Amino acid sequence: MYITFCEHFFVFGAKCAVGMMSDASDAVGWSRAHVDALVFACVAYVVFVVYAPVMIVRPFRVRALWFAWNVGLAAFSFVGACKTLSFLAHTLITEGFGYTVCGVSGAWYLDDATGLWVTLFVLSKPMELFDTVFLAFQKKPITFLHWYHHLTVMIYCWHALATSSTTGLWFCSINYFVHAMMYSYYAVGLVGWPFDRRVMRRIAPWITFFQIAQMFCGLFVTLASGARHDAQCRTCDTFCADTLPV
Repeated sequence: MYITFCEHFFVFGAKCAVGMMSDASDAVGWSRAHVDALVFACVAYVVFVVYAPVMIVRPFRVRALWFAWNVGLAAFSFVGACKTLSFLAHTLITEGFGYTVCGVSGAWYLDDATGLWVTLFVLSKPMELFDTVFLAFQKKPITFLHWYHHLTVMIYCWHALATSSTTGLWFCSINYFVHAMMYSYYAVGLVGWPFDRRVMRRIAPWITFFQIAQMFCGLFVTLASGARHDAQCRTCDTFCADTLPV
């Protein structure tokens, strides 16, 4: 099962990275066909969270690797934010807010470069579970909020792609933006340059502010989308099966 998971996940990830995804149906279809990869990641992660703190006796020296990891995720998130936020802003100007929360499923953003970066965003969520691995290897506490957040966000993002959620680009672009700042903050904190601890302490509340603000933005977008639906799917076709890529 592990080999199957790696084959499904990394082969498709490589395919996306080199731009071989032909259209939205590639990503949506793959996420629907390989829910087993998601289940495996969830189970493996929970097992790791439960047993790793007990099995790891002494901390490992992974500070340099942890720094590189944060720099990589910060750079990835920065590029993703630029790609997705620019398209979202363009759509808001040309089509209006209503279109972004009540359009023809996720087809309005899942094609071309934007669709690629949305798909890479979803695929990055299983990779972000390694945040927990670094904590465990250094014998740092793994809080419930930490692992619950990583687990549920991964499931939610996978589901959003599989169902071609109309509001998916909102969550993707905002999270890219917040993570670009967050992982940059973590990286700088590990080396203490170019800012000292006093400056970092002043920045910390702003990181927390943006992390919480994205939750409220997501709640607003979800409520706005829900308000435009009715049970018969007459006013908004987000969840109409016949509008989803197959």
